[in-house]
Amino acid sequence: MIKEKEKALEFHKEWMKKLEAVISDGVFDLETDPQKCGFGIFYKSMVPPSGIEEIWERIGNTHEELHKVASKILMNIKNGDKESAQKLFEEAKGLSKELISTLDECEKECKDVIEKSS
Repeated sequence: MIKEKEKALEFHKEWMKKLEAVISDGVFDLETDPQKCGFGIFYKSMVPPSGIEEIWERIGNTHEELHKVASKILMNIKNGDKESAQKLFEEAKGLSKELISTLDECEKECKDVIEKSS
């Protein structure tokens, strides 16, 4: 799972750069469906060990919320409201940090579960 997690984080960070580019450059090259982005594909494909479900669900919820905020950003940009889009991007950055932090917590818990079962 660790290798997959690192790849998923790369996808997520690239996605955040693309979200920022929507605001700064007006470039609409962003997957808005949380099931189809690189991180979403990782999330759907992984089955967390028993005892990690609550953390895993938090990751999924944060990821879904991030995509909702991104959709609002896209709407604001399409409507010419860059200021609101920028404020929402700050919210998205907070969600991104939360997602990464919770994913790190999940990795630690997974390692603990594996060590206990060995």
